[in-house]
Amino acid sequence: MTCGVYCITNTLTGDQYIGSSNDIERRWAEHRKPYHADNRSICPYLAKAISKYSLEAFHFSILEETANLTEREQYWIDFYKPRYNLRQVRRKDPDGFGWVQSQETREKISKGKLGKPNFGLRKPKTAEHRARLSAANKGKHQYLWGHVSSAKQREAVGKINRGKPKSPEVRAKISKSLVGKKRTWVHSPEGIAKLLNTARNPEHKTEGWMRVCRVEFIRLLLARVDSLRLGG
Repeated sequence: MTCGVYCITNTLTGDQYIGSSNDIERRWAEHRKPYHADNRSICPYLAKAISKYSLEAFHFSILEETANLTEREQYWIDFYKPRYNLRQVRRKDPDGFGWVQSQETREKISKGKLGKPNFGLRKPKTAEHRARLSAANKGKHQYLWGHVSSAKQREAVGKINRGKPKSPEVRAKISKSLVGKKRTWVHSPEGIAKLLNTARNPEHKTEGWMRVCRVEFIRLLLARVDSLRLGG
């Protein structure tokens, strides 16, 4: 790993690019990556030139090994005046490294990006656009949503997971997440009958199923007692 200032020269045109890095080998590997819309290059101007003339037309060399990167890079930029360096001046930030845009430039950039997707921030979609996206993606597999498994898939997954015990750690996490929460669901008569039929099957007599059946039985018994009390 070399720390210093480097130069990339186009042997066909003589144009140059001056850069600095605390890991020059890694930086040269980044410059060699093919330029495309999804690859945010360090210097798009240089990357487009490499795509145009091919990587073989460029010569890479280390000008100086130094830890004083900003000042020494500025020295070599002033010396060569490289065409691929769109900024001929390296202005320091308060920490002593990097480029600081002027307030006027920052305002222009901000104004130019208003309403455009920017680093994960997305422009609100119109109702018509959302409807088109919904129609185009119906029936397609989406990450964690929108996918409806077939009966055969559900049966295969159920067979794999049926009766599989949860580890004490998982059970403790589930229990902790439910503390203080009120159970709002109630099984329908059809659901209770299904649970009871499943629990009667020797293959499905797990501790969890039996616990659910006991709870539902007690709930139905209490409801019956209340109804008799009210009727009496």
